[in-house]
Amino acid sequence: MSVFLSGTIERVADPKEMLDAMQAMLDKYVPGYYSEPLSLQHVRKYRSSLGSATAVFRITPDSPTAKGSPLPEEKRFYPGRTVGQDSGKQN
Repeated sequence: MSVFLSGTIERVADPKEMLDAMQAMLDKYVPGYYSEPLSLQHVRKYRSSLGSATAVFRITPDSPTAKGSPLPEEKRFYPGRTVGQDSGKQN
């Protein structure tokens, strides 16, 4: 499946909106990896290994297009790992 969006992009300045977007991505791509939701403090203070701050961008689409083929049910979800498994601590 794929989606192509064209439109307007803008940097999100509100930390709460950034938190909501980041939590939504974690919930979608690594569900259950962290035992607690992200904190607003984490979003405000996090710095990458290169020292850059968190940046979130919003796309307001004006012409989305999509295509795809149905995925077999047995391939739709893989539960993945947890941070406990990666750190050697089981939750």
